[in-house]
Amino acid sequence: DPPPPPPMPAGMTGPPVPQPKSTKTNAFRSRNVYIGNLPPGVDESAVRGLAAQFGTVLSTRVLAQRGGGGAYAFALMSTELESRALIKGLNGAYIDNRKLQARVSTNDIKGARGSRI
Repeated sequence: DPPPPPPMPAGMTGPPVPQPKSTKTNAFRSRNVYIGNLPPGVDESAVRGLAAQFGTVLSTRVLAQRGGGGAYAFALMSTELESRALIKGLNGAYIDNRKLQARVSTNDIKGARGSRI
């Protein structure tokens, strides 16, 4: 038979609940949304306005695609729930006959400069 579990700390009942293995970077990434296929000339104010429909926007950054074909952006939302709402709301939506792509960013842009509110 296995040895008995160690005694519970005072004030605790039941077995300890395992904590998810999460880092600050993962928490940041889950709130940072990539928005692709934006029309050329879109600015951070427009991206902030789009994202604000789904929650509190902490920062935005817009980058032009090479060749002048359009732009892509990052929007950092206040919570993971808001970032999910932003993705659900914008992914597949059309702006100026361009179908937007929205997903959790795989890039770590914490050090990147963007518009901060």
